Amino acid sequence: MRRPESLFWVLLVLSLVIIGLTVPVYADDQITVTHDMLGDNNSLQVVRITKRVVNIEDGAFSGLTALKEIRVDSDNEYYASYNGCLYNKDYTVLICIPQNTRSTRLG
Repeated sequence: MRRPESLFWVLLVLSLVIIGLTVPVYADDQITVTHDMLGDNNSLQVVRITKRVVNIEDGAFSGLTALKEIRVDSDNEYYASYNGCLYNKDYTVLICIPQNTRSTRLG
């Protein structure tokens, strides 16, 4: 049974923590982080990508001006993070450097 879209957004809001956001996960769902899902936010500093995220659209983090770090669950099959930056799983494509990162060392 697919959960209503409004329940997803309620759980998304409830998942907010002081320094970041964890995208909620249902056992049977695969999640796409869309370009407008996170909106404009000037206080969100950390985004955690769970193992169920299978797609992240271009520009998904563009409105997160305070973003310092992206963390990816090690069980995620599609994405990885290193020094707070988002990569594809095998680290051959750098997908995102958070906007508020002062400096980073790329592997």
